[in-house]
Amino acid sequence: VWMQALAPIEHPLEHGSSRLEAAHVVYKHHRGAYEKVFGAMPNLDDKKRFPSQGRPVADDPNHPHQLAWNTMTTEDQQTVNKLFVHLAKAIAAYERKLQPGKAPLDRFVDSLRAGDDSGGGHLSQAAMRGLKEFVGQANCVFCHFGPRLTNDGFHNIASCIDHDGNNICPKGSKDLGRIQGAKDVIQSDYNCVGDYSDSANKKLDCQALIYLKQNEGAAVGSFKTPSLRNVAETGPFMHAGQFATLDVVLEHYGEAKQKQATVGIKENFLDSLKLAKEQRPDIEAFLRSLTGSLPAAPWSGPPS
Repeated sequence: VWMQALAPIEHPLEHGSSRLEAAHVVYKHHRGAYEKVFGAMPNLDDKKRFPSQGRPVADDPNHPHQLAWNTMTTEDQQTVNKLFVHLAKAIAAYERKLQPGKAPLDRFVDSLRAGDDSGGGHLSQAAMRGLKEFVGQANCVFCHFGPRLTNDGFHNIASCIDHDGNNICPKGSKDLGRIQGAKDVIQSDYNCVGDYSDSANKKLDCQALIYLKQNEGAAVGSFKTPSLRNVAETGPFMHAGQFATLDVVLEHYGEAKQKQATVGIKENFLDSLKLAKEQRPDIEAFLRSLTGSLPAAPWSGPPS
């Protein structure tokens, strides 16, 4: 979780910042809180040693962030890396507190287990029909099952193609998915077996990384199956936000048999899905029953 928290800070399409800027922000505004958890911070006031911006930019040696990073000693670079990791671990610790409350589906299941065959009235008639279709003819449970409604697998579902056959993902996006992600995580200094890992037994804890295949053909264009918890609140949908509404997502699966992947090979199971247009409102009603209450205070509010 903490490794993922690092990427958006420096990604040019997200925060577009750098680890040096992040370190300076913590130093200026959160130094006391940081030192209570991680110990004394180094003195970052010397901008010659610690420029305002800077980070490694592997694919652009002339990038201003890389040039600033090059002016630093290896020791100072490692100091900033450590601060950056601590920042990410603090974010991850907070994220782990964001546990949603029960959704209508959970209360429905609780009622069934308590002997109420009606499910306590926690699901609408449309949501009830959608549930039957979700686990039945539409076969959504092929990928979405268990408490979090995901198999944690990776699949190529040709989601960059609309119903007219147009590529609707961002221009220039290669959408290589897991095949690129596997290489990135294996090469990262911040992975499970790296120097910054908190694992006490890397051989045991990091098997998913140790045995990760870099060149598996099925990984091309494959993206991780997301949890459907609170899915109605997380649009736009798919890995590039290419679908604006849940209905468009369901339309995609209904038409997936006619689509081809922009890269890699589309999953065979898509050709057997039976999701008719008239089913979509009911399945959407069921998906909306997966929205839980906000996490408990104080985690759902701004910091005090």
